[in-house]
Order: sequence, then structure tokens, then C-alpha cells
Amino acid sequence: MIEAGFMELVEIIKTLRGPNGCPWDRAQTIKTAKEYVLEEAYELLDAVEKTDHKGILEEAGDLLFQVLFLINLEEEEGSFHIKDVIRNVKEKMVRRHPHVFGNASVKDADEVLANWQRIKEEEKGKKNRDSNGMPYSMPGSKQLTKVFKMLEKKAIRIDIHDLTKRLRHLSEKTLFEPDQELESKRILSLLLLFILYSFTKGIDIDYEMKRFAHSISRQLCSLKEKGLNLDDILPNA
Repeated sequence: MIEAGFMELVEIIKTLRGPNGCPWDRAQTIKTAKEYVLEEAYELLDAVEKTDHKGILEEAGDLLFQVLFLINLEEEEGSFHIKDVIRNVKEKMVRRHPHVFGNASVKDADEVLANWQRIKEEEKGKKNRDSNGMPYSMPGSKQLTKVFKMLEKKAIRIDIHDLTKRLRHLSEKTLFEPDQELESKRILSLLLLFILYSFTKGIDIDYEMKRFAHSISRQLCSLKEKGLNLDDILPNA
């Protein structure tokens, strides 16, 4: 039943891409498809965040469609087949769970994660020893957080006093000693320092920025009439 439904969905995509299919679907490429994969992934995450089971049902289907659509584009290019995708992920899951499908033993979930990371690094090392397994498309704040976690694992300590001193000094220079040539570098450094500071305080900066953005969006109607006032949108501090 599941296999039949899955193949029907695959055939729908092939029909949409076919000679008598949809002009919009036929115009899509691997590059344009990434936008819709990302959009559907975010919508699924929203549903998960809200524990919206009906929403998860719908958005999981939408994301599945986009992933299958992307795979179909690769098939058309002759890069690989959907069978290759399924075989690859099956082999990967078996390989990364040696305590289930092999003879390895683990004492707890933490050891499972450690083994997973070690096996992943061994696999990725064969392809690119400089990647650290970090997707380039991941939001910058998330990438930085992963880097900071790597520092922690290597027992590299962050001096919080030095960090706050640098933040204060660079903030003052940026605000009170304007320099057009250095402005972009200073702002970038400030962003990096703020994200690092948030990390040391256990604050998920990406999550908080999303909450802030949604808070602002809910106030847009009233802001249109009376104009933008920072006191109306900035968090109380």
C-alpha cells in the first residue's frame, strides 16, 4: 500500500515534468528547486514547533514532494536514480548504528551520539577533511554555534571578561568613531562577538531572533498608522 502510493507520487512528478505537463514545473531546475525545499522545510519546522499534528501531516507531504521533485531533476540529468538515494541512506543508517546492526555496545544515548559523530567524521573525511560536516547553506548563526561547540569539545575556554571588554570597546568605536572603510568589518566583528556572548550565556540567538521577528510582524498593522517607533518593538530591558 505504502509502496504503491509512493510510486504514484513519483509518477505525478514525472507527469508534471513531461511534454504535456505543467509549464511552471517543467521550467524548474536544480538551482530553483532549492528555494522550495527550504521553504517547505521551514513550514514543517513551524508545525513541529506548534505540535500541530495536522500541520505536520500536510507539511511533511509538501517537503517529501519537493525532495522527490529534486531527485527527479537529478534523474533527468543522469546523475543518479531514486533507488540510489534509498540505497545510500539505508547503508548509512546501518553503518551509523553499529550497536543495533553490528557488534558494538553502548551504555547510553550520549555514547550513541559520540559514535555517530565519529563515524560521520570518518565518512566525511574521505570526501573533504576541511568541511567539519557543516552545510554551507546553514544560517550563519547556526554555523557559528556549531563552531563554538567544537571549541568546547576541544576544551578551548572562552574568557567572558575579555569578551565583554572587546564588545564594549568595539561598540563604542563603531558608534562614536565612524570610519566608512572599517564600518562593515566592525559590524561583522560585533555580530560575531554578540553571537559568541549569547552562546556563553546559553541563549539560542537564532530562536530569539525568530521570536522577535514574529513579535514585530504582529504589530505591523498598528505601526503602519502611527509610524515606526523603536520603543514599540524593542524588548523591554
